Amino acid sequence: GVSESAKDIRAIAGPDGLRQEVRPDMSRAEYFEACGLNPSSICKGLIGRGDELVTVPLYVRHAYETKSEPSDAMIKGTLAHLMCFEPDRAADEVAIWTGGTRRGAKWTDFNDENAGRLIVPEKFWTDCESMLKRLLQDREFLRLIEEGQAEVAVFAAEHGIQCRGELDWISTSGDGALCDLKTARDIGQAAFGRAFFDLQYDVKMGCYRHWLQVNGYTVPKTYVFAVRSSAPWDATVIPIPDDVLDGGYRKALRCINHVSWSLNLDAWHGVNGQEPFGELWVPSWEMSDELVGFDI
Repeated sequence: GVSESAKDIRAIAGPDGLRQEVRPDMSRAEYFEACGLNPSSICKGLIGRGDELVTVPLYVRHAYETKSEPSDAMIKGTLAHLMCFEPDRAADEVAIWTGGTRRGAKWTDFNDENAGRLIVPEKFWTDCESMLKRLLQDREFLRLIEEGQAEVAVFAAEHGIQCRGELDWISTSGDGALCDLKTARDIGQAAFGRAFFDLQYDVKMGCYRHWLQVNGYTVPKTYVFAVRSSAPWDATVIPIPDDVLDGGYRKALRCINHVSWSLNLDAWHGVNGQEPFGELWVPSWEMSDELVGFDI
């Protein structure tokens, strides 16, 4: 399948020639080869240090410049996106492996025969069929996907840095909306809410929304299509408040600014930044009278 290639982060900076456009017709291969800091790399540089969120450009650089093999969860997520938003492409571009364990001569031959296609185990296909069958029972989902565009590439400039993102779905039904599909083990309100922020979806979707806006698009509403990744299959549509997206974008901007500083000085801070790490952070629920001060 097509995946991100390793790139030189120095190419994202420059006063001239930065792209600011929306490309609904861009292939995934072309998008993955394009220059630009993406939200996934930005999120790698947002690290909790105690109760504080710090930006770590060293981690952003590593994420951007390192090509990694997709995990099973990523492969299954890509398949779910294709089957949900572009079922015709899924039928043409997915190869289903029915040979059991993914190793050995037969597996190698199957990969060679299906080069350039998304290769998935048969169970991934049947799981995604079950997920989407449940999602198709949601009236709000059906309304939002009635008209729209899938896999839209967006490019924007942030403080002299080229940025880019690929949006799951821009709905043109009614007033329009930005929509994103997320699979999760638990889509209950509390569990999914924790996962949403733990996985920094607020940052990713905040970037998407802002970059659409600077390109002249109006984004009145933003939704997540949340789908359980295992049985019992379940799905729901969750509206995301503007305040959450604004806060996520501000986090991203802090990180982008730190990366810009790092590029200018060729100095790539780790978690310490310019200050020492400080004391061990002990969660409040672990504290007791005996631990305070560590005078043991």
